Amino acid sequence: MNKKNRMCTRCVFDDTVRNIKFDRDGVCNFCHVNQKLSKKLDKAKFYRLLEKIKRKMQHKKYDCVVPFSGGIDSTYVLYYVKKAGLRPIALHSDNGWVANISRQNMKKTVEKLEVPFKSLSKDWKIMKDVYLATLKASVPDLCLACEVKSISEIIDFSASEGIPYIFFGFSPRTEGLVPLSWHYVDSKYFNSIIHHFSENKNAALKLNKINIFHFFYFSMIKSIRHILLPSYVDWDEQKIKKILKKELDWIDYGHHSDCLYHPVARYIMKKKFNIDREKTRYCAYINAGHMSKEDALRLLQMPYDVNIESKIGYVLEKLGITRREFERLYSLEPRYFTDYPSYNPLIQRIKYIFWLASKCGLIVDGLYDYYFHAG
Repeated sequence: MNKKNRMCTRCVFDDTVRNIKFDRDGVCNFCHVNQKLSKKLDKAKFYRLLEKIKRKMQHKKYDCVVPFSGGIDSTYVLYYVKKAGLRPIALHSDNGWVANISRQNMKKTVEKLEVPFKSLSKDWKIMKDVYLATLKASVPDLCLACEVKSISEIIDFSASEGIPYIFFGFSPRTEGLVPLSWHYVDSKYFNSIIHHFSENKNAALKLNKINIFHFFYFSMIKSIRHILLPSYVDWDEQKIKKILKKELDWIDYGHHSDCLYHPVARYIMKKKFNIDREKTRYCAYINAGHMSKEDALRLLQMPYDVNIESKIGYVLEKLGITRREFERLYSLEPRYFTDYPSYNPLIQRIKYIFWLASKCGLIVDGLYDYYFHAG
């Protein structure tokens, strides 16, 4: 690492992260947020929530929705809520990059748990167009297409089916607080990239159902609640893997390996933008006492995926572009969400409303910190 880079004295974030802040002891703002979030574990509160859901939803076909990919987090969420006595439906948002091993895991899991399963997909031509638009926009938010599609579909399904409780396996308590400049999603930002770079604007814009008006409609009118399971229960990946392997014959195939696009997106983020999203997870692990800083630094120095070239070749073929075109897009000057219209300026002006929504449980755990303490 360049000697002039200042690194947090506790974790592996350094001053290559835009707007990072250090206290007098050299500890970064991300560590402070992770420390705060790690203290929020409240099992008693969660058990009360489970009983409330059971009472409220007793006359409905399903108690809750579990977004399901076949990976470790979503599989454990489905297993946990089922064992807790809820009647979930597993909802899979197919982004066009689902690995076969992930499909096998999903099939085995829903069959063994006897949980209904529904998969939602979109015309690949539309999805491909949006993935290419993010490459053309030259931003690190390469998974924007998948995120907007999946969030839109999940919330829309929950609202239309009258199932207001959505259980997620993600939490900033376990995954860490990602810097804003490393990962940003909002509907205005998505739409601006579509308007600038999409060749099929009208169809692509229909993927998006998460604008600021939808937010108030779904949260205030439809009372949709996003429940981040790792924010309430113990989340030890090694123990979870043992449970899933034993109970569900689940196959461990690596972090984020359920998506065939992810390793290529990570490669671009790392090589072009100097962004390694693993640092975010490691920061959370270090603050939770699950990893030492020394081990994190050692892992970050390990060689990148030795099969990356073949994976890039697969992605380019599926996107319908040549290696030469990929290199041209890759060589474009790096840009960030701040270079395009987004809701972020408005969000920064209504900080108090977000704080109040956070206190009232109207927004997911960690979202307030993400917008106002992550750079």
